[in-house]
Amino acid sequence: MGRLLGAMACALFLLVGSAATARPSDGGTVLVFGDSLAKGVGTVLRAQGWHVADHATVGWGLGRDDGGDRDHAGELAAAAKDASVAIISIGTNDGPRPDYEGRLEHLREAVAPGVDVVWLVPPKGCVAEKPLSHDTLGPVVSKVAHRWRDPVVDWSPCDAENRQDDGIHYSVGGYRKVTDMLVRAATR
Repeated sequence: MGRLLGAMACALFLLVGSAATARPSDGGTVLVFGDSLAKGVGTVLRAQGWHVADHATVGWGLGRDDGGDRDHAGELAAAAKDASVAIISIGTNDGPRPDYEGRLEHLREAVAPGVDVVWLVPPKGCVAEKPLSHDTLGPVVSKVAHRWRDPVVDWSPCDAENRQDDGIHYSVGGYRKVTDMLVRAATR
C-alpha cells in the first residue's frame, strides 16, 4: 500500500509538472490536513508552485478509535498557525458515529482566526464493495463547514478520467480538477 501511494504521488508530480498555474498572492502557506485525498491535493498544489505544509496521513480518520492518544485538534492548531489556508479532507476512512459532528466542531475550533478553511467532503464510492462515507458523513462535514461559513467542495465523479480503479482515490486528472475547485473556493 505504501509503495502504491508513493508511486502515485511520484506519478502525480511527474504528470502535473512543475509549472505554476496559480500561487497564493501573499506567499502564504497552504496546509493540507486529513487523509490520502488531502495528500494527493497537496502533491498537486506543490507541483503548481504553492508552499504546502503537508499534514495528511494515508488511512487517517477522525472517527477512528485510536485509544485517545492523538490530539487531532492540537495537531491541526499547531499545523495551521503559520498557514493562510487550511484544506481539510476528512471522513473517507471513517464510519458513522454519534459524536462525529462534535469531533469535527472541536477540530474546526482549533484553527486560529484569520486562517481560511476549505473542506473536501468524502467522495461517493465508485465500487460497490467499497462504499464510502459520502452519504452518511458528507452532510455532517458540510453542516459544520456551513456553521463556520467555510466553503465546501463535494465532487464525486465515477469515470476513469477522474477516479482510479479503487473507486476511492482521484486519478491524476481528477486530483487536478478537485485541487482547482479547492483553490477557487479558498479565493472566493
